[in-house]
This record gives sequence, C-alpha cells and structure tokens, in this order.
Amino acid sequence: MKGQHSRQDILNASPDQRPAEMKRVYSAENLFLLQLARNALDFAGIASQVRNEFAAGASGDLGVFDCWPELWVDSKDAARAAQIINDLTAPADASQAERPCPHCQSQCPLHFERCWQCQSLLAPAS
Repeated sequence: MKGQHSRQDILNASPDQRPAEMKRVYSAENLFLLQLARNALDFAGIASQVRNEFAAGASGDLGVFDCWPELWVDSKDAARAAQIINDLTAPADASQAERPCPHCQSQCPLHFERCWQCQSLLAPAS
C-alpha cells in the first residue's frame, strides 16, 4: 500500500528517516497480549513498533504502568489501528452465549445440558 511502512523499514531507518509522528495505540501488561494486537495490525497491513519491550526489569524504580510494553503506529494509521485493537479486545456479547429454558424461560449458557433454575433438560445447542 502506498505510504505504508513495513516493520523492517521502520527498524532499519535512521532516526531522521523514520515517520515523523507516531501514536501509541495500545499498552498491555505483558508481551503476549501486545503481540496478539501487533499480529492483528500486521494482518491489516499496519506497521507498528513495540516500545518498552524490556522495561519490566525497571519496575519498582519506575511506575508499574510506565513499564508496560506499548504498541505505536504512524499517526495516519492510528484511528484504524485503534479500531482493530478495540474489536480484538472488546468482550463478546454475552446474550449470544445463552439460550432460554423452554420450561421456565431462564437464560442458560449454551454448554449447559440442564437449566440451572428448574433442572429441565435443554435442547441441544445448534
């Protein structure tokens, strides 16, 4: 894509050749969560940088949240990156994971075989 910088381009560029403005779009308590978000951005064609990757050793001397790894993108990609990460981290809709009991109408999780309220047998989940 025109105007996109690959991860390697950003890492190999000298400081004066790097994109002028970067924005932080995500911070997580561990690298595993951050890499999940980074992979989603890579899949969408958005290059990113990880900052504070090795800062965990400084916690105690620095604030805990200041040591969390951060994901940064070019400012022109920030809104789209934030939306992708928001979609990735948003909780699932709980109403889709339940079904009503045919006897008492209580909402039961899909993996239940019997109603939690009245113990009636539930139809198999489709």
